[in-house]
Amino acid sequence: MTTERNAAAVERGKKLRELRLKRGLTQAQIAERVDGWNQSRVASFERGDSDLANATFRSVLQLSSALGCAVSKLAKIYFNLFFYFIFIFFILFWACVFNVRLSVC
Repeated sequence: MTTERNAAAVERGKKLRELRLKRGLTQAQIAERVDGWNQSRVASFERGDSDLANATFRSVLQLSSALGCAVSKLAKIYFNLFFYFIFIFFILFWACVFNVRLSVC
């Protein structure tokens, strides 16, 4: 059975690939830096077969670290505007509660 790819997931995957290439990283290098991921999983996200919007929060944090960019940059790619603001609020709240320093691109 052929799975139809969501057009939005495909577009987000293209943006993820652009970010990775801009940083000069391979899919394997990204996979090494995110717990539980392998090269084929990164490729699946980039093709839009899988949607990063369904990834765990921990994976998103590790991905942003691997790409050397702020979590907010990934949030802009993967969430609509309403969810983007909620996500940013959650990140800031989490950072304050756990006294975590956030990186900024």
